[in-house]
Amino acid sequence: MALVAEHGLSDVTMAQVAKQAGIGRATLYKYFPGVEEIVAEHVLQTVQSHHRVLEEAIDGVDDPIDAIAACLGILLEYFGSDDHRSASTSVNPDQFSPEVGRQVHEAFARMHGLLSELVLDAQRAGRLSAEVDAGFTAQLLYQMLAAGRAAVVAGRMTPDEAVERIMRQFLHGAAAD
Repeated sequence: MALVAEHGLSDVTMAQVAKQAGIGRATLYKYFPGVEEIVAEHVLQTVQSHHRVLEEAIDGVDDPIDAIAACLGILLEYFGSDDHRSASTSVNPDQFSPEVGRQVHEAFARMHGLLSELVLDAQRAGRLSAEVDAGFTAQLLYQMLAAGRAAVVAGRMTPDEAVERIMRQFLHGAAAD
């Protein structure tokens, strides 16, 4: 990822990756057809790892609203990390080929699915209105998470501040009291 961060995805060659990894190009080509697939594999592994962390973190949380906040907190902590900053500035999933892009987008869709399940859990627990469309609400949360990510990456908020603002907006809206 350091090569991609330094040069950009389209300007990194398999020869550079092989040299950086200390292996021959033939060995690298045995596992990956190109740089795009290497980067996509890194993205997929990162998303899958975070999904496991999220599932473990919310497993023991009884209140589904607290589980939503915990999920957002973990993601926002990652968004503030150096790993995420270097990856997000050098890789855009829309740069991938349609097949690789589909795999990456499916991995991100699992995050949306997790948020949808948490919204449904909150409805079943009586913490959110039964009239709320869980999928739409999860998409709103996902978009609020994107706004929180932008604030954290820019240094305007800490992850905890972003979670607090997202949850306040999510639960109470923007209406004046």
